[in-house]
Amino acid sequence: MINIQEVLQIQTARASVWQRFADIGTWNEWNREVLDAWWVSGTPWTPGAIFVVEHFTLFKARKQTRYIVQMCVETRTAVYQSTASFPLSMTSSVQLTDSLGGCRLEATHHYAGPLAPLVWLLSGRQKSLLNQAMLALKARVEGPRR
Repeated sequence: MINIQEVLQIQTARASVWQRFADIGTWNEWNREVLDAWWVSGTPWTPGAIFVVEHFTLFKARKQTRYIVQMCVETRTAVYQSTASFPLSMTSSVQLTDSLGGCRLEATHHYAGPLAPLVWLLSGRQKSLLNQAMLALKARVEGPRR
């Protein structure tokens, strides 16, 4: 099992960060790997709801990955897992906690399965992609500096 994690401080209220994150239709505005995302079934961000993310693979091919929401506490926590379970599964989590001047965002990708060691070999790339996406989300939520 391999974990890739990013933690950062965002200078705005937790609810504002959640609002931007929870709108999966805009993920492509702040995550350069996402081409599009949409809900397929269920009530968004409730356990069992399914969404699809169209993205680029390592080799720049277009791919659609389905995710199922495992748990969600609105404005605080979201956990969702790729439905492709073999040979590599990914569970993602986002945690938002109040902190002085805004909130703390912790994003984790947990990889498991026979191909998980390959993720370890690419962990620098994966961490960089997660870092870029979270910094872009932060910039979107915080807005332009004055």
